Amino acid sequence: MPDGQPRNYPSTGSAVLLPLRIKGETVNEVEVLVCGGAPKGAFANANNKGIFDGVLDTCGRIKIADPNPHWLMETMPLARVMGDMLLLPNGHVLIINGASAGVTMVAPSFNTHSFSMNQRLLVLDGGAASKIIGRSRYQVIVRAPPSGNIAPAGNYLMFVVHKEIPSPGIWVQMQ
Repeated sequence: MPDGQPRNYPSTGSAVLLPLRIKGETVNEVEVLVCGGAPKGAFANANNKGIFDGVLDTCGRIKIADPNPHWLMETMPLARVMGDMLLLPNGHVLIINGASAGVTMVAPSFNTHSFSMNQRLLVLDGGAASKIIGRSRYQVIVRAPPSGNIAPAGNYLMFVVHKEIPSPGIWVQMQ
């Protein structure tokens, strides 16, 4: 990242694959967001000298499939270390846990070293039109992800999102 600060273990920033927006048969943009962590030398300072450095308040995002990718840096309202980044059904990213000192389908994640392995949020193509099929029931038709590269086989939580408010999720299995 441009600021030269480490973000991986033991500096323990957090990273997330941002929502993949599927249009037809393709995903046009694949972007990763990396936030927080401890500055260079923080582990050695704490371990050897008892000095506890402040944590990082920056995030970097990069479009990894671009022919000439570059980092865009942002500042968080609060510095975080050892946080967990969670993709919400409306496409927002929620940073939970950690410390400040020292229509979608969501694949469930498993965490290790503040990285949510396997988590991805897919914004499915279609779904703009719905059909009323009852007093408070609607039918929404969307296109399934085009390949296992975009949606590997497994369980996903599916939501209908209207005006950034998700419905209750239902479990679906991609094969």
